[in-house]
Amino acid sequence: MKVSENFKAIIDNYLQQKATTDVVFAPALEKTSKSLDDCIHYILTEVKKTGLCAFADNEIFGLAVQYYNDDTIIPTENKHNVNIQHTATPDLFTTPIAATPKTTEKRTVLPTPQSNQTTLTLFD
Repeated sequence: MKVSENFKAIIDNYLQQKATTDVVFAPALEKTSKSLDDCIHYILTEVKKTGLCAFADNEIFGLAVQYYNDDTIIPTENKHNVNIQHTATPDLFTTPIAATPKTTEKRTVLPTPQSNQTTLTLFD
């Protein structure tokens, strides 16, 4: 799932600001096992789990801090892969007609028999 660069920058700025004012949080931000991209992924995953679509800023920032403070949160390898399978029922208008293999027939054209009879018409 893609996020805007603005969202990433806001989260990063908040975390950097918190690290300068909170000496307990500063070492957590420097962990090599944690990254900003994985933090964003964690936030999106937790938001999706709730089923809600609106959050206060402090809730999102709280998730970011929780990601860096909690060592049991590890990044996942599978980042929102989407697999779409179309299972629409075929109908008369959208299903292509299966092409049947065309066979080449060789037809022999026989000449029409010439008769010496003349055909009478209405005007004769």
